[in-house]
Amino acid sequence: MLDLLNYSTILFLIYISIKDIKTLEIKNKSLICLAIINIIGVFTGSTALIDGIMGFIVGLVIMLILSFLTNGSIGGGDIKLIAVMGIVLGIENILVTIIITFVLSGFMSLILLLRNCFKEKKITEIALAPFITTAVIALLISN
Repeated sequence: MLDLLNYSTILFLIYISIKDIKTLEIKNKSLICLAIINIIGVFTGSTALIDGIMGFIVGLVIMLILSFLTNGSIGGGDIKLIAVMGIVLGIENILVTIIITFVLSGFMSLILLLRNCFKEKKITEIALAPFITTAVIALLISN
């Protein structure tokens, strides 16, 4: 069952996703607010402290590696968003979140690739936050 902190997290993620779709940018202020909510969640017992710290580190490192391997195609805001979500999700769930995120965004990229074959105006970038949000919501609901 979702609690108030989970609802707050979901609302912030939706807000971040909308902003990311419009601007392809995630503001640090939004990430700080989300981090505070997630840290409160750790201290209220929704995630073990060590698991939250490790989720943060693992999420950050994996996203930094993926960004390096893709020549910076993954933005800094997306990297920080995954790291912040690692606080409340922990190691196991942040790994699942990353996998779901890239499966969903991969499907969308294929759709856009096909669309670009028939359109003059090509879409070359997509916002990653909506896919992160979808993955996190699915995990929060299923847990």
